[in-house]
Amino acid sequence: MFVLAQTQPSDKFLELKHKLETYDFIVKIEPPPIRGTYGLLKTKSKTIWINPVVFDLRIALPTLIHEATHAAQLCTGKGKIFPLN
Repeated sequence: MFVLAQTQPSDKFLELKHKLETYDFIVKIEPPPIRGTYGLLKTKSKTIWINPVVFDLRIALPTLIHEATHAAQLCTGKGKIFPLN
């Protein structure tokens, strides 16, 4: 049986996670409440979920960047997702 070993978050991942947390976002490294997703942002609670499988797939940083983009849209829209220029 082949088992993937979870890789550790990169320094860039941890830096972006910390930056989001300084803007009062909660970043959870656990499966999102919507099954089958790699990342998710819940706007009302400013909670970002990052599915641990993304570390094994080596897409953790792009996943967090994607959710950080939604976080920036949320900040720009003052609580609602708003397009960025």
